[in-house]
Amino acid sequence: MRLSEADEAVLRENARDDLALLARLHHSELDKQALDDLRAADFASLFALLPEDDAATQACSVVDRGWKVMDEGDEARLLDELAADFAATYLTYQHRVSPTESVWLDDDNLERQEPMIKVRQWYARFGAAAPDWRKTPDDHIALQLAFLSHLMTLRDETGAYAASLEDAARFLDAHLLRWIDDFAAAAAHRCDTPFYAGLAMFTRAWIRAFREGLTRVTGLEPPPEEEKPETTPAPEAAEAPFVPGTGPAV
Repeated sequence: MRLSEADEAVLRENARDDLALLARLHHSELDKQALDDLRAADFASLFALLPEDDAATQACSVVDRGWKVMDEGDEARLLDELAADFAATYLTYQHRVSPTESVWLDDDNLERQEPMIKVRQWYARFGAAAPDWRKTPDDHIALQLAFLSHLMTLRDETGAYAASLEDAARFLDAHLLRWIDDFAAAAAHRCDTPFYAGLAMFTRAWIRAFREGLTRVTGLEPPPEEEKPETTPAPEAAEAPFVPGTGPAV
């Protein structure tokens, strides 16, 4: 089902904005303004391309109901709790929920391995690069989401789209879709706040729904499940206490 030029432009712009928002939420801890914006509206209303499935609905409910559970009238305390959960998930590896692809695909759960190099090659092909791979590896979930956002409206010197929707589908198949299920499942069980648990669940639902949409409009099917490499389970948080310098860090 090929889209008209106008419909494709709308799809790309909506996907760009949704992906950019998801990238920001996975990249940086919430400040007061971001927290106020999130609490002012239903989480689902922030996204133009809302997955119509139970997983997305449940994830949005976890986020929205979570604000009520956590709200004790002390916004500073709430921000501190969110900052601590963000750090334990995205910075210190305390929750054993790595935000980088290499950790899930490497046999020894190591960062900055071959998957990161392959992601970097994709970025270079479309004129993108990680700002500082030593601080935030190229295969970090936030950077992969930002790259997909970049692909949606990237244009060449003639004004034509420089990346096809097939390119976006192939990148998803080669990278984010290989580990997003494991990341989301681990975050849902190990994050301390409903927001970061729900964010991971919603991101998984959004990415999978987007890939299904790309299949419908391009005809490009994802690879068979049996062809996908297995991920390497991360150690259980309760069984592997964090020691500074021994686990992945952003």
